[in-house]
Amino acid sequence: MMGKEMILQLTSITYAQSLQVIRQGQGHHGFLMEITSNERNIRFIPAHFEQNQTMELTSGYYIEFLALKEEDHVFKPTACLFPKETELEMPYRFEHLLDEIVTHFKEGSDIGYLRANGYFQELVSTLLFKQQEMNESIEARITQSKRYIETHYHQELTREQLAERTELQVDYYARKFKVHVKMSPMAYVNHVRLQEAKKLLLENRLSVHAIARQVGFNDEFYFSRKFKRKEGYAPSVYSHTFKQTQRIASLNHLVTGHLIALGVKPYAAIIDESFPALEHLMETKSIGEKGPDLERLLAMKPDLLVRTGMTTESQTQKEALLTHIAPTIVLNYQDDWRAHLNTIAKVIGREKEAAAFLTAYREQVENVKERIREKVRDERVLIIGIGDGTQCIYGKRNIGSVLYGDLHVRAPEGIDRIAHIEEVSVQRIAAYEPDRIIVTVYRKHNQLPSNKQIRMQLRRLQNNPVWQSMRAVKDHHVHEIFAEKHLYTSYNAYSHKLMLQKFAQLIG
Repeated sequence: MMGKEMILQLTSITYAQSLQVIRQGQGHHGFLMEITSNERNIRFIPAHFEQNQTMELTSGYYIEFLALKEEDHVFKPTACLFPKETELEMPYRFEHLLDEIVTHFKEGSDIGYLRANGYFQELVSTLLFKQQEMNESIEARITQSKRYIETHYHQELTREQLAERTELQVDYYARKFKVHVKMSPMAYVNHVRLQEAKKLLLENRLSVHAIARQVGFNDEFYFSRKFKRKEGYAPSVYSHTFKQTQRIASLNHLVTGHLIALGVKPYAAIIDESFPALEHLMETKSIGEKGPDLERLLAMKPDLLVRTGMTTESQTQKEALLTHIAPTIVLNYQDDWRAHLNTIAKVIGREKEAAAFLTAYREQVENVKERIREKVRDERVLIIGIGDGTQCIYGKRNIGSVLYGDLHVRAPEGIDRIAHIEEVSVQRIAAYEPDRIIVTVYRKHNQLPSNKQIRMQLRRLQNNPVWQSMRAVKDHHVHEIFAEKHLYTSYNAYSHKLMLQKFAQLIG
């Protein structure tokens, strides 16, 4: 069955001189297509004119037409959507079609009108297709420009430089940028600079002068005025406002673990079964399980948000929205867990607690080393994770940072090339020739496997002849840690302290 058809019906063509007044003969609901002769812009204007109403128009062609759409086998006027304005350079084919339309319409005959209308249909469909192509291209260029600003905000940037990178005319670039981003290019540059300045101020590592220079402001006083106008605080005061705050929202288990280590109960946090630390979270409000619920988070009105992320990459739309809820600290995912702990401590005024924790942790490491020395000696210890239908090897991060980094337990050759995790076959596990195996949970794509899924996959391994042939299995040096789920595999101070205790229990 054919879809509904739409046709365009020419009613008049006028060439107007500058500021010429056009009088409409009779009222109807149609459109004016304005093709200016100087800038070659094209505009569609809804022509809801009553009889004898007037309009002032600039120099160019004005083609009046009706848009008719088939409904119940009858063509009726429709309020179909046309672009309000396009700035396409008219190609030769476009000019040719316009000439044909004008020439045949002026003939005044039925054949001339029919031919003019045919050319007009082709002109409009060509224009709309080109407009769609251009819109997609413009959107991609503006998105690219936005990302460039987010990664080069610290450099000297001008509207002209940014427009040149997009290969768009300066004023046109600025208008399109504002349409897509809801602020001008330079306003967005300042917005990004101030957001980055807030992060640096909260970390409290640099002077206001140094921060101003680092985020791209050459004038410290101009930076201070901009900052105070936006935040309501002078930069020198801003960081101190969070020292005593009790309304900290944790957006990752990693952050939650660090706060617990510092003796801080999060005001709000991601709470689910994969990170069983509920004794520390009895008074904490849940902002979701798989991720933060933005509406719930907004309603809680936290003073400070803390999350992990890749600080070298552009923010996602959701991450950008977080900064509108509360000032946000982003812990660089690639940084060491001690750096994470100290960053949070500086922001919330818990430097003494962080120093005390790290001192106690070092002492605990030495105690555990002493306890396991005779049992482990020079054994190669492998850490594997059991997931839903698969398994992985943990590298030098997470549990590996405790066993290999702090306790100096010997890792099988090649483990140092695994930064985080790597999915493997049982044959690959056997190839590491481990003397001892720690078996824990593998959250593939951050999805915690159920107890049933863990048991099923573990049984597959245990029934596999390759697994059964390994020295660690034959010597009964396989240690399982499943009850605590993701608690030991999270990369934070609290989890690592617990892992030290657990490893001493397993080996001792």
